[in-house]
Amino acid sequence: MEVAMKTKLVAFIVTVIFCASYSSGNDGQVARKGIRDSTSTASGDRSAPAAITTGVAVSVMIGEAGGASVYFPIIAGRRFRIEPELGLFGSPHSKRLGIQENQYTATWGKLGVGVFYVCPLGAYSNVYFGPRIARVATGYLFSDEVGELPERKGYLIAPSGGLELGSSHFTFSLELQLDYIRVKCYNDLVLANGMGPPVPSHDVVTRAGFAIGVQMSLHWYF
Repeated sequence: MEVAMKTKLVAFIVTVIFCASYSSGNDGQVARKGIRDSTSTASGDRSAPAAITTGVAVSVMIGEAGGASVYFPIIAGRRFRIEPELGLFGSPHSKRLGIQENQYTATWGKLGVGVFYVCPLGAYSNVYFGPRIARVATGYLFSDEVGELPERKGYLIAPSGGLELGSSHFTFSLELQLDYIRVKCYNDLVLANGMGPPVPSHDVVTRAGFAIGVQMSLHWYF
């Protein structure tokens, strides 16, 4: 299940990047035609069609799953954006999922991508919406291997929408997310025969649930 989910996530990211490249190529042709007829488009102006615009962003999440992430936004044209993400966050939705937490599973890693449709409100103000999809894990984030210590591995899907305000190079965004998280719990510590000390269990338990989070981000576009 984990291998299949990881394969689907990689295939999804590759497909998104291909679509972004195709879209940016079309927008680039439109931009080049516009440049021949007008000199009003300034360099770095995201309000006009461009081949591709990249940047970096940092965010903090508040709510039932607090944490922080680094994003690498890629804007294709004016209405399409993808955001590869690498982040860390605290014990997510533990109470909702009924997950037993301990010193080994207090911090989770997150690797994913967001795909958004952008509705311009002004030159540099936007409303955007779309899904964020990520692999989440304690222990080995980039591997399906499980050691002897307690570990959590799974995925997160978050329909999201937000408001972005700012200038040509810097923007601030406020985003609302509805997270669905599904994880497998390995080597949970249990009391042997109902008595201590705790020992790792060989049972694998799957947990799933929903939670709401609010994310604040600062973007810098090159």
